[in-house]
Amino acid sequence: MAKYIAVIGGGPAGCHAAYLLHKQGYEVVLFERDPSIGGRTCSWQEQGWAIDSGAGFVTNFYSMLWPLVNELGLLAEMTNLSRSNALTNGQKTVDFTVGSVSSFLSFPFLGTRDKFRMAWQAALITARHQKLDLSRPETLASWDDRSVRDEALHLFGEEVYQYLVRPSIEPFWYFSCTDVSRAMLLGLMAKASTAKFFAFKRGMSFLCQRLVAGVKVHVNAPIDRIARDGKLFLLQGEGSGRTERRAFDGVVLATTATAAHKLTSQLDDHLVPAATRNFLSSQTYVPNVHVAFLTDDRASLPPMSSLFPCGPHRSPVAAINFNSHKQQSRPSGAEHQDIIGVFLNAQESQNCLSMQDDELSDHAWRLARELCPGLPAQSRLYQLIKRPEAIPLHSVGRYRQAVEALNAQQGPVVFAGDYLASATVDGALYTGLRAAQTLAKNLSQ
Repeated sequence: MAKYIAVIGGGPAGCHAAYLLHKQGYEVVLFERDPSIGGRTCSWQEQGWAIDSGAGFVTNFYSMLWPLVNELGLLAEMTNLSRSNALTNGQKTVDFTVGSVSSFLSFPFLGTRDKFRMAWQAALITARHQKLDLSRPETLASWDDRSVRDEALHLFGEEVYQYLVRPSIEPFWYFSCTDVSRAMLLGLMAKASTAKFFAFKRGMSFLCQRLVAGVKVHVNAPIDRIARDGKLFLLQGEGSGRTERRAFDGVVLATTATAAHKLTSQLDDHLVPAATRNFLSSQTYVPNVHVAFLTDDRASLPPMSSLFPCGPHRSPVAAINFNSHKQQSRPSGAEHQDIIGVFLNAQESQNCLSMQDDELSDHAWRLARELCPGLPAQSRLYQLIKRPEAIPLHSVGRYRQAVEALNAQQGPVVFAGDYLASATVDGALYTGLRAAQTLAKNLSQ
């Protein structure tokens, strides 16, 4: 007799779990509250542009992703991303190409002594920590004992921290280096010397779409309650005015930790142990505001894929992306246009969440032009997204707790999401794998 699985959440974690369980012969139904799947990797596809709303790239060292890409036949859907970035301290802007020795040696914000210290320590990290994997918290747990800031100051000193370490983390994850575990820094630096960056030509959500191609998917279907009915589970979605009539043998909660905690609050402790509840309820997130603008004056734009602030000054803008240079392509007929993405840092995003879209659009463009005066005076709003819970904060100790939470899962209710690994597409995929394995083992007993 077929067993039915409900997957709540259509991001990479939920879609990977659904894909794996479907392959094993389970009847899987995926519920996504938004109009399309992808979660924080959902993409905008309009007027020939494919713009990622959240996660915008993957790397060559993602251990979970590339086997999936090959299995699904998606290599032709991948595109190389430009590594030609720039850093600005508010007064001077300099080119900085990731992985380029000459770019590092000519970097004007650091002296020779700091560069030598950085190069030496980076070589040691690469040699010692190759087994660290950002998608697998069990490889990081031993190094989860102090913050990125404390580790960077210890290894490299203040200048390297301000001008290279912070710009390597905060523009991508928005959280402060003072708040996140050094395990993340070591995991990144261990692979940095050979890092390459890629994206899906049709947007990051294309991966999720392919993963659930054979799965029954409900979008615009928020789930508000999970109830136990004997050995089965009933789902309710009052917010959407619908109730799922199917009873399920198992449930994968691939939502934020906040939503997972709320949805399982009425379930018994043997389904959701106290330690798991505490882990879910203690997870914090940083917000993010991302505004994309369309400009008709591409010729005046600086020749870089991204611009990041650096130095001790805290800019309200975390990053500016120039889409066609980053993707190295643009739609036919849009030779003179470009999409410029403006990402506000966590504090500025928090301040802006209550703004109306028009007001926020004007505010974000003004801040972007302060950071990058070369931007044209005029632009048009293309898309705007506000996420109160954009990125899970991997604070000191969270990797160790994540390992405990993953190992404590028994089913038939299991959890998946990047808060259980690292805030990367690969981390989310890994937790989907772990959830599918645990649930399948439980249901086979």
